[in-house]
Amino acid sequence: MTSGTNRSSSNVLETPPVPHTRKSTSASKCGILGTPSGWTLDRLLIRDRPDTLEAAWREGLKLLAQLENALAASPTSDIAEELWERKIAKLREEPIQKPTIIGVMGSTGAGKSSVINAILDEDDIIPTSCMRACTAVVTEIMYNHDEIPYRAEIEYLTRSAWEAELTILLDELLDENGQVSNDYTDETSLAGAAYSKIRAVYPKMTRTEFEGRDVKMMADKVANLLEETNNPQKLSGTDPRIFRTALKEFVDSKDKRFGQSTLATTGDSLTDEERQLWPLIKVVRIYVKSRALSTGVILVDLPGLADANAGRAKVARDYYIEHAKSIWIVAPIIRAVDDGVAKTLLGDSMKRQLVMDGSLKSITFVCSKTDEIDFTKAQQRPEVAENLQPLRKEEARLNNTRGELTDGIKEYRKTKEIYQGKYEEADRELKEWKDRKECLEKGIKVPVPHMETTEQRPRKRRRHAEPEASAELQLLTPEQVRAEMTTLQIEKQSAGCEVATLVKLIEKHQGDRARVVKDLKRNQSAIRFACIQQRNAYSVQTMQNQFASGNETFDRDLAAEEGVEWHPRKDYDALKGELPVFCVSANGYQSLEGRRHKDAVVAGFANAEQTQIPELRRHCMSMTNEPRMAGYKRFLNSLSTLTYRLVASLPRDNNAFDMSKHWMITEESRLRKDMEKLALNVTSAVNVCGGKIHDALRERILERLGNIKNAVISADVLL
Repeated sequence: MTSGTNRSSSNVLETPPVPHTRKSTSASKCGILGTPSGWTLDRLLIRDRPDTLEAAWREGLKLLAQLENALAASPTSDIAEELWERKIAKLREEPIQKPTIIGVMGSTGAGKSSVINAILDEDDIIPTSCMRACTAVVTEIMYNHDEIPYRAEIEYLTRSAWEAELTILLDELLDENGQVSNDYTDETSLAGAAYSKIRAVYPKMTRTEFEGRDVKMMADKVANLLEETNNPQKLSGTDPRIFRTALKEFVDSKDKRFGQSTLATTGDSLTDEERQLWPLIKVVRIYVKSRALSTGVILVDLPGLADANAGRAKVARDYYIEHAKSIWIVAPIIRAVDDGVAKTLLGDSMKRQLVMDGSLKSITFVCSKTDEIDFTKAQQRPEVAENLQPLRKEEARLNNTRGELTDGIKEYRKTKEIYQGKYEEADRELKEWKDRKECLEKGIKVPVPHMETTEQRPRKRRRHAEPEASAELQLLTPEQVRAEMTTLQIEKQSAGCEVATLVKLIEKHQGDRARVVKDLKRNQSAIRFACIQQRNAYSVQTMQNQFASGNETFDRDLAAEEGVEWHPRKDYDALKGELPVFCVSANGYQSLEGRRHKDAVVAGFANAEQTQIPELRRHCMSMTNEPRMAGYKRFLNSLSTLTYRLVASLPRDNNAFDMSKHWMITEESRLRKDMEKLALNVTSAVNVCGGKIHDALRERILERLGNIKNAVISADVLL
């Protein structure tokens, strides 16, 4: 390319023309200076589509690679070139965005892990169990950029951290006399939770050892797992089933039935091989090639919030407050509304943290297990029954059609049996007459067979009997044989045609009935989905109402706690519509995707979209849109600045040409507009912030001072 005016349809970035020099010739041959087909940088920077900006970012990376090649091809090297190479490398390696962490939380058995597996389009990469709490440790799931499809890293606690936690656990387990608390068999108590966690690691520990409080000795027993350096254990594999089995040891709690095992004085029956690892693990990181994670999302499967093991629940809360940028609350739809999950599940401490951080809008509620529904009871609800009337009419019509087709098939089969009998009878007699013909042809005399009349044998056409001894013997002639065989052939052919016609009619009716049965199943599925959909809609509305009501109650209680008059700080009605609620069926989705071969087909869903798992996946991916777009725009701005400065720094020779005056004017105008817009935004932000600070001072401090002043005046009056 010899001019900066050429255009390439594959580029989306416009760069300033670069003078031809000894160092720019290679770059221009690579085509890095092509201007776009209608796209300029200032137009890209106002785009709000991540895919467009991502395409521009990829083109920008190509441009940087070509610039690097051009600089590397230079026969000489100086400090300026090295500086540009470092700047280009820094811009290329700069991350577009920080990972968006989504904490997935909920009660034990809520189906968190199943929902995550469905979003990932994987079959139980995260262990699940209908009998116990499987997720015992914080599990991060992120996109895998390596060639091996499945990888995991297990990071253990440091020795000092485990010793500190053991100290706290023993304080909770032992009473004021230094003996094991009598509550250790109650898993809902602090002592029971502490006992459960310690016993998981030390299955052979005795009462005396518990009461000895030798934390150092206890840490020594697992010293091979506790490292002060960050050296995580790694797993990898290509077979998801083998990988899942290997991973299960680290994330599965394998809870025994609580209360069956008691403390021993000399040891207990469990072996060291049955030691559970989850209390010693800080975090498990799983890397999979899932489209849901491709935009930079990290899903964090957290231990159950309402887990009977208090230790696991505390891990979930602490980790979220410290790290997660967004939170999904998962609850079975059967319990979500009745239990008031939207009001109670977060807890006051976490609500307080969300209010302080302004992160209420980052919450998403997921109602799981929507396939678990009593269709009989659901159809009896008045609002459902009314909506089902057209489907019920169609169901009645289809059932009637199926019945008519079934009756028709039965009648056709009866008639077919009659004609089949005639066909077989004619065929048998035809064979007998063929034998007689052969005898005549050999010169053997054949008597005329006795023909029984229809009245004598009503169920048979006729029957040849042996001639009576007293009757005069009559012999058959060839003409008689030929005539009888012709008659029988006609009868056989006619019966065969009737049978063939009836077979076709039966097959047609069977095909029609099969289609009707298929339509009937589709209709029944539509009826069941209507029940599911009705409950979903009710649940979404109720959850949103509960969430808004719960937040209003929390704000009122917070104001009362602070001793100030309550004023609505937010539009609670608007808060209802802002809360995302998804009603999903992970089991239904996996079944429709062919991952539940051994299970019965999940009723109520005609396609995967109806399970709302794909919709939840899109929601997951969209949560990175804003930071991604900001990162792409930041990159494009930096790229523009770098290319501008690079062009300005290049020496000129006789073949060089000046930079496009139009490009410079355009860039100057864009920068001026951006500066004006920035000034307006800063001014507006300062005003809003100042107003909030003023309101906070008035509500939190000035009103309290007024209350204190009134109290002092009242006290003086009393004195």
